Amino acid sequence: MSEKPGQKFIDLMNKTGQLVILGLLFILTSIPVVTAGSSCCALYYSVVKSVRRGRGYPTKEYFRAFLKNLPKGIIFSLFFIAFFTTMLYNTTSMLRIAAAAAMAGFALWLFPVTSRFEKKFTELVMLTFVVTLRFWYVTLLLAGAGGLLIYLFMYTGFLPLMALPFLPGLWTYFSSFLIEKGLKRYQPKEAPEGVDAWWLED
Repeated sequence: MSEKPGQKFIDLMNKTGQLVILGLLFILTSIPVVTAGSSCCALYYSVVKSVRRGRGYPTKEYFRAFLKNLPKGIIFSLFFIAFFTTMLYNTTSMLRIAAAAAMAGFALWLFPVTSRFEKKFTELVMLTFVVTLRFWYVTLLLAGAGGLLIYLFMYTGFLPLMALPFLPGLWTYFSSFLIEKGLKRYQPKEAPEGVDAWWLED
């Protein structure tokens, strides 16, 4: 059955609205700073599950993932805060740039991995390290694109402040098409009994 005229446009507007709402939730729940890691996990989880796969309600899935990953997210946030503070005051400019780029690439995978897999803290770190290197081309592409967006937003005025609510959701939505291909390599091919493995759907 063909779609009704204008249905694709309605679906597009609906998804855009969901991404804006999730982006605003991400910004608000990241204000304490130490909760930013949990917010990243929640944003990725809710965008992929609800916006892309149409499973559950976006805001409900966001807060569910946020609370679930809050302890690990705080630990990761504190680590990144300590790391970048150390880099800011105790290294040369070139080393600082290289270390920041490497850590940014690691972070691009860390929060999607944490939002998807039920693993211990050290196992999440090791898996993230593996996928960061194995899919190095995705890491470089996303790190470069993310750096460009930050530059455009903060230093050029090309992206106005009113674009801020759109950026987190849209970034997560489009980057997930690349990240999901990497995550699927480490997921079971079949859903365990009694588990709603929504991520196995196309």
